[in-house]
Amino acid sequence: MERARKLAAAARRRHLYGQFLVAEVKSAGESLSEIDKTVLFNHGLEWFSILFQTRKRRPATRESRLAASEARFARASQLPLTVIRHVQDAVRRRFGEMERKGDLDWVPALSLDEYEANLLKPARKRGLEHEQLQERVRQMNEYDAALKAAVEQVWTEAQPMLDAAGVPKERRTVYRGVVTASATAARSFEPDSVGERQQLDEYIRQPRWIRLGLDTALAQKLAGIVLARFRELAKSFPPDPRPKR
Repeated sequence: MERARKLAAAARRRHLYGQFLVAEVKSAGESLSEIDKTVLFNHGLEWFSILFQTRKRRPATRESRLAASEARFARASQLPLTVIRHVQDAVRRRFGEMERKGDLDWVPALSLDEYEANLLKPARKRGLEHEQLQERVRQMNEYDAALKAAVEQVWTEAQPMLDAAGVPKERRTVYRGVVTASATAARSFEPDSVGERQQLDEYIRQPRWIRLGLDTALAQKLAGIVLARFRELAKSFPPDPRPKR
């Protein structure tokens, strides 16, 4: 019975989170595709989960876990940080409101007879819209896994070039960003297009990377090599589920 009460309380919280997140994701940006909205919604649920899990146990880990969640999601989704943080800030506010109202501590007064009656009810079939949403999420995860593997492979292949250029190990992180930007450019633009150059220049010419030791000439050379490699590897990717922009 205690487990049943906890499951019911968790389902209620999930319902409250979900209703709130649907509205917040819609307000995050009109240009977002349906898949962008789906992954942003799921990211918001992950933040709610972290906030709840660190509420009474290991609260000192909360900020590091939230930061790690943001970094993972930003890399995988490639959505603007302003959009991601719009939802994250809203989640923090909503979580605080629910905590003050006692919504996070609510559990139902469920009797054994009521619990058994619920078990005997026929399961509700999932709607077509839900099934389509789950399929899009599956496709997104499959594509992101292939992309992540390609980034790791190309980064490994780029090491001999950085070795030859004498780049110290501790300064190679800034070149990792060139590889990631090249992956995005290769998937988003035609070779030698204006968009491709802008995508790479946005990263390579950022003053903070230059201050951290990025050699722009070496970065441009590296980008030219890994762009071609990404295009070659992308031929074996599953179809990109994101709508063309």
